[in-house]
Amino acid sequence: MHLQWLVILNYNELKDIKIDVEQEGAQKNVTFPKDIFATENHFGALPSIFIHDCSKLLNLTWFVFAPYLEQLYVTDCQSMEHVICYGVEENLDVFSRLKYLNLEGLSGLKSIYQHPLLFPSLEILKVYDCKSLRSLPFNFNPSSSNLKKIKGEKSLWNQLEWNDETIKNALTPYFQIHPAEASDTDSEESESEESETIDKDDKPEQLISN
Repeated sequence: MHLQWLVILNYNELKDIKIDVEQEGAQKNVTFPKDIFATENHFGALPSIFIHDCSKLLNLTWFVFAPYLEQLYVTDCQSMEHVICYGVEENLDVFSRLKYLNLEGLSGLKSIYQHPLLFPSLEILKVYDCKSLRSLPFNFNPSSSNLKKIKGEKSLWNQLEWNDETIKNALTPYFQIHPAEASDTDSEESESEESETIDKDDKPEQLISN
């Protein structure tokens, strides 16, 4: 039986998560071969991960063992510097099925991934209160993308650094102000209604139906 959700909440002593893969083992900064993705393990078909308030957790490199991941929520993990650590092989099929990525309250986050990615399945990216983040790992092709929106603060968008300005120009039309910051631009009443609508639309189907 495969996991459908992995939820880790309020685990403030957690610093690292290691997956015991019998064929290869798991070590920090290891280069993971692609054939591990096909092995039968609890994470092999895991579609959704929710992690909240793990203040000492440093990274999520281990989820390269979850190649079918579609939804990733990471909130209030202040010590996290990288979603995937440096040193992991560049050509891994990372995030290829990810549809929804939510990163909030990660004050120490410096990078999501060190190499540019196509994110062919990504529909919604929400980044809020990630003051140290300076780049998004996009190798963006609008013709083969499912992207609908990127939400964040104006200040974050303005501080991002781009190796290729054409990527920035291609992504800018998808950028929207995060609902938490929207009060700076609209009236309180209209904003509240809009935020409720946007938030509902942004949630994956499983959450709306619950």
